[in-house]
Amino acid sequence: GGMLLGAPPAAAEDSRPHSDASLVSEVAQLAPGQPFTVALRLTMEPKWHSYWLNPGDSGLPTVINWRLPDGFEAGPIQWPYPEQVPVEVTPPADLAPGTSITLAGTADWRICEQVCLTATQDVALSLSVAGAATPDPVWASRIAETRTKLPHDLDGRTATASRSGDTFALVLGGLEMEAGAL
Repeated sequence: GGMLLGAPPAAAEDSRPHSDASLVSEVAQLAPGQPFTVALRLTMEPKWHSYWLNPGDSGLPTVINWRLPDGFEAGPIQWPYPEQVPVEVTPPADLAPGTSITLAGTADWRICEQVCLTATQDVALSLSVAGAATPDPVWASRIAETRTKLPHDLDGRTATASRSGDTFALVLGGLEMEAGAL
């Protein structure tokens, strides 16, 4: 290869402009063969937003390219909120209790204000394996609550979110809310 022309290495922050991603799990310890949910949380600077599954012209939905240990499977991304997406992970049944595993992946998302930028970040989460799953003291209840917000049936329906200053508007098309649903 040729000489590098003295270009400084790109700063790490540039890969995820105005935002940050982290991976959290509903279990602190997982049990062999027992599916559990992890969530990718995006934190944004004010006025910046990310995209849901049905993005506009310039948007792309968040994707996670997983690097999982042998035997692990990750399900499709579920979309209760634009800034938090859960994924069900199924560990193999022959995991040995007392070991630990690392779920890793690269998250890619779009972040937009007047302009749209592509952000990417490696995320990883280490969990220990036990005979029985142990809920995470912080994330178990939050992920369970997130799961209740999952759309059950989006056929023929649209959801768009927009932010103006401090107000956040969610527009649901073709969706009839039952009284008391909110």
